[in-house]
Amino acid sequence: MKKNLLLNKITIISIIVMLLQLLLNRLQNGQIWQGLTEETLWENNLTKIFEWDGIIQPTLWESLPGHIHMLLRSTRGKIFRSDSKDYGQTWCMAYPTDLPNNNSGIDVVKLKNGRLALVYNPITGNWSSRTPISISYSSDNGLNWTEPYHLETQEGEFSYPAIISDEDDIHITYTYNRKNIMYQHICELVWR
Repeated sequence: MKKNLLLNKITIISIIVMLLQLLLNRLQNGQIWQGLTEETLWENNLTKIFEWDGIIQPTLWESLPGHIHMLLRSTRGKIFRSDSKDYGQTWCMAYPTDLPNNNSGIDVVKLKNGRLALVYNPITGNWSSRTPISISYSSDNGLNWTEPYHLETQEGEFSYPAIISDEDDIHITYTYNRKNIMYQHICELVWR
């Protein structure tokens, strides 16, 4: 396996370890997270699920040493973003981007040329359709994005994407109707 294929995911693992250490320090200092109500780990009341409002499931990248950024899925029709300048110890308030989001999973990878590639469903609305599934690129650290290139457009649910890159190519997986795993390979010539 090529070194660059793992670089972005290893960076993310390092960030997660650092964030867990920060959380542990806060817990030891009496700043305890209260968790979900009624001591549940998973909400199974559909009424409460569809009333929930917020952001979850971050996908991260590092632009410069210590400058970490995250995009998050949301219930508000847009992908949200937050930024840190101190290796993830503090973050700015999450803010909406111009990217549509239907409260479905997203994933981003930083390519060797510095561009970002984002896989997502470019649809607004909470719990709306999860088709198409698409990829967009950014050349300015996620401030602006290309129009989406659709990987799948037919009826069905395309969700939970994952993206990695190797030397010159992008590899994408996602679920189809939550029953099958789809794979897309995009060669360098397409995204240059």
